[in-house]
Amino acid sequence: MTRRPRPRLLPVLLAALALLAARPSTAPAPRPMLTVESVMRGPALVGYPPTGLRWSGDSRELYFEWRKPGEEEASTYAVGRDGGEPRRLDDEEKKLAPPPSGGQWDEARRRVLFVESGDIVLLDTAAGGRQRITRTSGAESNPRWARRETAGSSRCSSRT
Repeated sequence: MTRRPRPRLLPVLLAALALLAARPSTAPAPRPMLTVESVMRGPALVGYPPTGLRWSGDSRELYFEWRKPGEEEASTYAVGRDGGEPRRLDDEEKKLAPPPSGGQWDEARRRVLFVESGDIVLLDTAAGGRQRITRTSGAESNPRWARRETAGSSRCSSRT
């Protein structure tokens, strides 16, 4: 004996099929086509590679300079060591970021001495403090720790 669907279920089945057919597709959006013109845009299409990569003193954040597509100049960004979306630093946050290059870290990797605009700056990444050590007319260079990391020294040359 063959069972036939009940007549009352037929309209319900047809309505369910119609709803499924009308449902929007969950397929991913199509990728943009790569053309010769778009590839030749180079960095304007994908941006520039990050530069000046450096870790915070506690190794919780990675800082870098990055010029995104459409931006005129690079900005300083930070991302947590676990990943996530990079965040652009404002001017005050940028002052507390380790220098992009150079600098002399103390043994604990908590403080760093570096040159900025010809003067020596001390950045304490653990305490979140920044102090300009010198204000000279000469150009300071080669900062280094002295007296068991209780003082700093550098070379000074006259500015012309």
